[in-house]
Amino acid sequence: MGLKPFPNIKPRNLGLLLFIARVLTYFGVVLIGVAIALIAGTLFTYFFPTPPVSGSTETYRIGLGGIKAGFLIIAVGLFAIVLSNIFAAIVSWESSLSGKEHNGT
Repeated sequence: MGLKPFPNIKPRNLGLLLFIARVLTYFGVVLIGVAIALIAGTLFTYFFPTPPVSGSTETYRIGLGGIKAGFLIIAVGLFAIVLSNIFAAIVSWESSLSGKEHNGT
């Protein structure tokens, strides 16, 4: 078992598009991983805040902007994965048309 996306697609003329599809898949997965780490880090600092430096009764606020950013990054990662699947479908379609029974029209 390999970690190569779309291993069964054999391109005839669109090898670069298949390469772009594979890179986009890896990029989307990495973005989703970064977003999950960002959300987890934000929640950790929200639930377990560090005390103020002076030790007095200062008030401080921990924002939840990291969670919003995390969900936005997840959306971008999912879009990259969907786009890579569309590219792979185009390459797969092209490779199915390149057979001997296809007359080129």
